[in-house]
Amino acid sequence: MALGRLGRAWIEVVGERLAAECQPVRIQGSLLIVRASSAAWAAQVRFLAAEVARNANRLLRKEAIETVKVVVEVPR
Repeated sequence: MALGRLGRAWIEVVGERLAAECQPVRIQGSLLIVRASSAAWAAQVRFLAAEVARNANRLLRKEAIETVKVVVEVPR
């Protein structure tokens, strides 16, 4: 349920440009897993991880996310 809320409002959490290059894929406990389109965008999300967690928690109206992990989407 929380992942769906994040997905629907992802632009509000990370901004329009970053939302075009990454998306939330899973919440495991207090860990948010984000998939990025490239290593460069993954580095950007990692740099902003604390802000992403803070914005996600604000959207969810609770302290649900403590850590953000970023994975890079592997081209097929």
